[in-house]
Amino acid sequence: MLEKGKTSSEQEHLEHEGSEKAHHDRFPKHKVQDIAQEILDEHRDEPLPTAKELRTVRWKIDLVLLPLLIWVYALQFLDKVSYGLGSNFGVLKDLQLSVPTPSGGTDLSRFRNGSMIFWTGFIAGIYPLSFLAQRMKPSRSCSLYAVIWGAIFLCAPACTTWQGIFAQRFMLGFFEAGITPCFMVLTAIFYTKAEQASRSAIWFAGTGVSQIIGYPIMYGVLQIPTSVARWKVIYYLWGSCTVFFGILFYFIVPDDQASAYFLNKRQKYVAVERLRKNQAVVENVHFQWYQVREALLDVRCLLMIPLAFLSVIPNACVSTFSPIVLRGLGYDPLDTLLMTIPQGVCNVVVVVGYGFLQQRFRNTRALFYVIAILPVIVCSALLWKLPSSNLSGRLAAVTLFPTFTSAFVTLLSLTVSNVSGHTKRSIANAMFLMGYAIGQVAAPLTYKPTESPRFPSGFKATVICLVLSIVLMLCYTATCWHENRRRDRMGDAARTDRAFQDLTDKENLSFRYEL
Repeated sequence: MLEKGKTSSEQEHLEHEGSEKAHHDRFPKHKVQDIAQEILDEHRDEPLPTAKELRTVRWKIDLVLLPLLIWVYALQFLDKVSYGLGSNFGVLKDLQLSVPTPSGGTDLSRFRNGSMIFWTGFIAGIYPLSFLAQRMKPSRSCSLYAVIWGAIFLCAPACTTWQGIFAQRFMLGFFEAGITPCFMVLTAIFYTKAEQASRSAIWFAGTGVSQIIGYPIMYGVLQIPTSVARWKVIYYLWGSCTVFFGILFYFIVPDDQASAYFLNKRQKYVAVERLRKNQAVVENVHFQWYQVREALLDVRCLLMIPLAFLSVIPNACVSTFSPIVLRGLGYDPLDTLLMTIPQGVCNVVVVVGYGFLQQRFRNTRALFYVIAILPVIVCSALLWKLPSSNLSGRLAAVTLFPTFTSAFVTLLSLTVSNVSGHTKRSIANAMFLMGYAIGQVAAPLTYKPTESPRFPSGFKATVICLVLSIVLMLCYTATCWHENRRRDRMGDAARTDRAFQDLTDKENLSFRYEL
């Protein structure tokens, strides 16, 4: 039975070690020093955290980290969709991204390729920026990447040709590639496995927040009379915000518990001790080559590549082609901004709601992945098959389309929770994001420029890819379940406390995979 006022995770933590001997044995030797171990060594003789202390520390971490994580991720999304939004505000003509066809139509091949080249840069940047983040520490790296990407974003209005915007988008993608790995590392450093799904969902919900808050701001700003092209105003607005918040990130977000200025000494110890159940390293800047090899050969890490690829195919509609689809429903350029706000509301509610449900009901992430995917399959089928005259049905499908992001967040949280070893985790994050970026490159290819604004081929491809992703998720979950069962049968040999050692999930038999 749970004690009154305690959550299940807090109760498990307090019951983890009950004897005085266990209390003094909870500082095992390890191969490579972890920053968490240094804090634990300094507080060797202190009593275990109380439930109230656990709640207070978690609240303080949430209060400092989450607002900036949400907003920086929102800016990253606004930077991505600004290219697509610009299609309704003159960028196609100004940068020669659309070409008239002999039949009187419009060829959007250049516009589509401009979307793809961003992700080509993203692929090029994933590994070097992930490696640099491990050496520099995550919050400093994230701040640097955000300032650079904001500066590059501000360069877009200086482009006068499609070749220029292609070069700008490649560099933009290169530096944005470092943001999500940094966020994943920060989530692993500060939160327990049970909390990682909900906290990943909260900061990823910045994509929806950007639509709820950012789009009305753009709607108002774009109605101010100016001699500057309206698509350029969008870039000036969000580029300057990105640079500002990138600088703010450096001063507010700590790298780890030791540098958490908002915690006193006792609370820093509590912040570390509460992560013991993770059975994972907190932070270690030493690069371990054997962990790279293990990540590249781990079937669970490898499965995440096609899973990320398949689950992100729907994003081409949301980030690039949604404004064009809405224009096809009869809305003018400014109205398309307002019509995407319900998408953002749907995104936030579903992503955050599913995240907290996964925290409340452990080992249900695969189930929630499937639940999140099924509505998107239905929406894709409706946009593929519904006639153009059925405006309300097509609008409803576009509005509900972003629920796929909750499935992607589930994959992201599994990558954070199911990989241990600091180097292995960095490589696994990069592998996952490689699949994500390749999917982003491939997704626009399913939207044939000559099919604007209905794009039936794109929605048909989305249905096929999402069905395949459900099959792969079942395979991934089966491997985790089988390994957990094997370790459970090993008895005490697979229950020794080896937390805060830089061991991989394969080395530490006490590690259990989330399902």
